[in-house]
Amino acid sequence: MQGELTLASKFYSACEIRSLMPTYKFTEQAQHDLTQIIRYTLETWGKNQASSHIDSLEEFADSVAHNPKITRQYSSIYDDLRCFPYESHVLYLLEAAHGTTIVRVLHEGMNPALHLINTER
Repeated sequence: MQGELTLASKFYSACEIRSLMPTYKFTEQAQHDLTQIIRYTLETWGKNQASSHIDSLEEFADSVAHNPKITRQYSSIYDDLRCFPYESHVLYLLEAAHGTTIVRVLHEGMNPALHLINTER
């Protein structure tokens, strides 16, 4: 019984720590951006590349959530908007209580002002 209590308390402690760790989420618009990226990558380079690209992008988003100071201020639209380049794309994000909200994922050649003006927050 004592061993079960110790194991249970370790489990709950791990859950509490995990819930305090920064996380990230994508807005609906950012999810739409990802869908377009996946579609293009599938058509151009195939399934393996698309899967690898999205997995890497999600790992990168997690890294940014754990270290948001690596991003830079992008205040031409919103004062608290930040950005960070990732391969041929740029992630636009906001820091939030839960961690990071990625509001858009745009190709580096796109004009951010045109795509961020009506962005959900």
